Amino acid sequence: MTDKNTDKETFSIPILDSSNYSEWNLRMMFHLRSRDLLDVCETPLAAGATAPALNKWTKASHEAINIIASRLSHVVFLEVINNETKDNAHLLWTKINDQYASKRAINQGRVWMDWIWSNYHGDLQEYINSCRKMKLELDAVNIKIEAELLSFSILGKLVKDPKLQHYIEILTLNNEIIEKPDLILTKLQDFVNNSKIQSTRQGPEPSALSTSVHNQNYKITYYCTNGQHNPNCTSHTKEQCYAEHPNLRPPQKNKRRTPPNNPPSAHLSSAQALLTGTSDLEKNHQVIVDCGATHHMFNTREHFSAIDSVPFIKVSTGDASSSLSAEGIGTVNIICSGIPLTLKNCLFVPSLTCNLVSLLELFKEKLTIAREGKCFSLESSNIPALKGTIQNNLIILNYTIPKALITKNPKNIWHYRFGHPGSIPLKIMGLPYTLDQCTICDFNKAHALPFNHQFDPFVIAKKAMENLHNRSLKRLVSDRGGEFMNTKTPQHNGFAERSNRTILEKAQCLLSSSNLPNQYWAEAINTSTFLCNIVPTPSRHNLSPHHHREWKLAPTAEEGILLGYENNNTSYCILRLRDRKVVVAKHVVFREDVFPSLGNPTQVQEPLLVPTTEGTEAVDEFGSVESVAVVDIPPAPLPEAPHSVLCPSNAGSIPPSENEESLAEESPSGPPRRIKVIGPRHPTLISCELDGSNVLPYSRRPKALISSVDDTPRTYQGAIHSSNGKKWMESISKELGSMNRLDVWDVVDLDPKFKLVGTTWVLKSAGVDFGQTYSPTGRLNSLRSLIAFASSKRLEFHQVDIKSAFLNAPLAETVYLAVPQGLNLDRRKHCLRLKKAIYGLKQAPLAWYERLRTWLQSVGFSSCVLDACVFYRTGSNPIWLYIHVDDIAIFGKGVNSFKEELANEFEIKDLGQADLLLGIKITHSDDFVSLDQQHFTESLLDLYGMSDCKAVSTPLIPGVHLEAANEKDVEEFQALDVSYRSAIGCINYLSTATRPDLSYLVSALSQFLEKPGIRHWKAFLHVLKYLRGTQDVGLTYPKDINTGIVAYTDADWGNCSTTRRSVTGFLATMCGSLVLWKTRKQPTVLLSTSEAKYKALCDLTSELMWLKQWCQECGILTVNNPIPVHEDNQSCINAAKGDCNLNNKRMKHIDIQLHFIKEAISSSFVELVYTPTSNMLADFLTKSVSRTSLSRALDSLGVLRLGERGDVENKDLD
Repeated sequence: MTDKNTDKETFSIPILDSSNYSEWNLRMMFHLRSRDLLDVCETPLAAGATAPALNKWTKASHEAINIIASRLSHVVFLEVINNETKDNAHLLWTKINDQYASKRAINQGRVWMDWIWSNYHGDLQEYINSCRKMKLELDAVNIKIEAELLSFSILGKLVKDPKLQHYIEILTLNNEIIEKPDLILTKLQDFVNNSKIQSTRQGPEPSALSTSVHNQNYKITYYCTNGQHNPNCTSHTKEQCYAEHPNLRPPQKNKRRTPPNNPPSAHLSSAQALLTGTSDLEKNHQVIVDCGATHHMFNTREHFSAIDSVPFIKVSTGDASSSLSAEGIGTVNIICSGIPLTLKNCLFVPSLTCNLVSLLELFKEKLTIAREGKCFSLESSNIPALKGTIQNNLIILNYTIPKALITKNPKNIWHYRFGHPGSIPLKIMGLPYTLDQCTICDFNKAHALPFNHQFDPFVIAKKAMENLHNRSLKRLVSDRGGEFMNTKTPQHNGFAERSNRTILEKAQCLLSSSNLPNQYWAEAINTSTFLCNIVPTPSRHNLSPHHHREWKLAPTAEEGILLGYENNNTSYCILRLRDRKVVVAKHVVFREDVFPSLGNPTQVQEPLLVPTTEGTEAVDEFGSVESVAVVDIPPAPLPEAPHSVLCPSNAGSIPPSENEESLAEESPSGPPRRIKVIGPRHPTLISCELDGSNVLPYSRRPKALISSVDDTPRTYQGAIHSSNGKKWMESISKELGSMNRLDVWDVVDLDPKFKLVGTTWVLKSAGVDFGQTYSPTGRLNSLRSLIAFASSKRLEFHQVDIKSAFLNAPLAETVYLAVPQGLNLDRRKHCLRLKKAIYGLKQAPLAWYERLRTWLQSVGFSSCVLDACVFYRTGSNPIWLYIHVDDIAIFGKGVNSFKEELANEFEIKDLGQADLLLGIKITHSDDFVSLDQQHFTESLLDLYGMSDCKAVSTPLIPGVHLEAANEKDVEEFQALDVSYRSAIGCINYLSTATRPDLSYLVSALSQFLEKPGIRHWKAFLHVLKYLRGTQDVGLTYPKDINTGIVAYTDADWGNCSTTRRSVTGFLATMCGSLVLWKTRKQPTVLLSTSEAKYKALCDLTSELMWLKQWCQECGILTVNNPIPVHEDNQSCINAAKGDCNLNNKRMKHIDIQLHFIKEAISSSFVELVYTPTSNMLADFLTKSVSRTSLSRALDSLGVLRLGERGDVENKDLD
């Protein structure tokens, strides 16, 4: 925004005086927010701010003061500007708010007196604006006025205006409007707007309730009626008037049912009616004389003796939010006070609450009104005396419908015509039907009570089979056939028998209503069957059987797309293309050469791309290979030589002749755009040289926004023609040189019988890792235990990276590779026979692991049985290794000698002291080693747009239990179009690596992966707010602490409100540091707290057995003494020790496998220690606890807030 525009916006703010604070405050607040100055006014300077922060705050404060002071009147300026506020925007803003918006009595009195003294001076628009402003000021000083009282006060000041009295009376009688003062002001504003529209029309100003025609070519036409000539009619003279001289009218060939003196309905496009206080009247039973109606209006067809359908006619009512429409115009005959009455030009409005007779139309007959008490009469020379009563301030006529008219249009005529069907088929066809009882249906559709006992025999048979085989029934397989139907039991064939009953009942109704003898039953059955086939039914999606499927000649199969498998691969999950629904089928014929979605990309919702950099052009993220979406991470500097890796492409095995077009040189293209994914992205990254038509633009891929420009190319051609093309060529040449040096392949002649694997260059910059292939990795519990042990013994902790690791692994299989681009070979005559693994081959990770394991065993290392990725070597200088693909973490003393051994066998990159492993930041200090994932947390917050959110102190609100979502919640969440499963996966990575405080909430939120709702998504956003305030929290492993293994276990009985299952939580420390933890929902429902905690104790014992055996195998700790396990339930401890016979009897039903804990106690493997609940460190793993309890437990476990260099800050986690 330019300075000129900024000054223009500033001077659009009014000058603050004692009468316009509310408007001034809002406009100034919006302006300061647009200049990023509002925080300076609302938030004081933080204590202990650094010098740069102080300078930045002072500069912003002075700018805000200049803007505020320029919009103050002379009196206000002298009141609020002083030595304290002239240099502090926060104090100035607070001073102004206290002066005019505080809840002091002087402010409330000032605003209240302004409200009382305000008045209406003839300008309704000015009065509405004044009321809105005063209402804001009342809210600002916290003056509470009842809504009805405020509404009557607003309307009461308008009663002196005669033009508004009738409208005010209408608003006053409407309870729904009078309860909302804002709605009162809206209705008054609508009145002003309508008045302005009426004033702009040509001719005399019409009534506010007159008929309005929304047609610029409309011309008012006058008609002659009642045998008299209308002087306003200019189309003919009095002598030529057909009304006075009917004999002059020429004969009409196509007579309309509407009398000729009726105005054509084509000239009528809208009508208005005004009716209040009729919410208690029953529809179709009253005729109300309405002075605001422009036409007679009736809501049922049975009132009309003749009616013509017309185009759309809009009927406006007193409620501007509601609009009705007329479907016909015609003549109504009723009997009022025993006298027949004919009303012409009546509108048929089905949605009208009651029938209206226009008083304006009656006045055309020179009508007079006489009132006697609560009764009235209408008299005219042409209309006989009409009598009625006054009810609820409404004039109601006493009338009936002539009997002849009833017999002419019976209510249930369509019910009879279609053979007495129910109301639903008639409603689907749009035919009138009332709920009156049909005697013929009562006599002919009576039937026996339904037979509904088919489930009971199944339950009996199920229990018998389970008892016989001593196994539980898991699945019942049926082909839904009828081979096992018992004879002479029609109750078992309910579908066919119900159809037969419908046909028979309809035939009986036809014979009964026509009084025909039973000898015509065959014709009645045929007619009944015909009627059943032409009547729609909900079971066939509101179609008739005749339209649902054209008998046996219709197609028996439908087109669909395979999505997956059901019932353990016994059925197929198919997307039916006809209605886009997912169905399960067993009989499917596959055409594997047809992909329906590839040829019709227009049906897929395209991602939303919004450019944020000037000159940057958005491209389709999935329409071409050049625009692959990646997560926008903090930019890392480009290496001196970019890195490239050759790997097999996703194109699969293709013959050379069919891949000729893909060998063509691509035209140079500019650098691709980096796409920032809003929400989790699709798990598959497509980054290779494939034809764009083979890339499926799937609708579940994320929407994206362009965030920044990335110069990392995606293809070989894009790399060599980019600005860093020379560096990319050096990197590619280096990679090819490594393959030649390591003898990765042999060049052989191309044979058509060879099944070639396609190739592509995978180009990456620093900081981007591979994650698309299987890799042998170790358990995080093993890594944390090694770090805890190394820290306690002050061992070295280093890290190395194996360069071109996969190229060192020989291949046992014969694999032929297509010649990659950049290699000077004829791709049409030669191919490559692989001798060693390369990136992208499925067997490459396993081949590399076997190669590394073989070499380590040859130099004296042993592989851990309990974790295949942990190796150890004993001796004077023991070494422990933790393997993650080509990254190796080394623990021990004198690790440099081992690195020399490793360098003699493989080409390595010595990373020195471990710094980043598995996405975990490792910080070394004199007193401890710390692990944190602050970088990943910041990326996660940025991914979901929560980087600037307000932090909260707990992961979940204490005491809140999440429940399954209802349909409304599910629909509201689905409208967000985000991946709930991917979101939970992100925080699950945090909870399993370094953040045990997230363990319970991940377990709670993971229960709803299949059907998440909006409440579950809000709970996830609450977690992000917690992470916003705890980004730097991590694990600490102190040095020189040699304590053994200590464990804590807890359970929350009946935690799940739906299944009433309990939640288990336990943790274990080694060398004073947290090494393992777990939260899980128990698989069964238990009957007491003791049983739930007993189950948790057994689960913990299993983990401790693994940990102890792992430590003893690796030679880390010698665990001879029993492991202390802290438990806060005495009954559970007694049951585990077997000290209480009563408890044993009560818990006899618990499965025997849980009682192995007793053997663990008797063999001195574990020792149970009672710990009060207040000291139970595992409590936060089973439920959402308060901030104080959470901070105390995490502090005791060494989960602390870390400083910028890994130093521990003595601050709570809030």
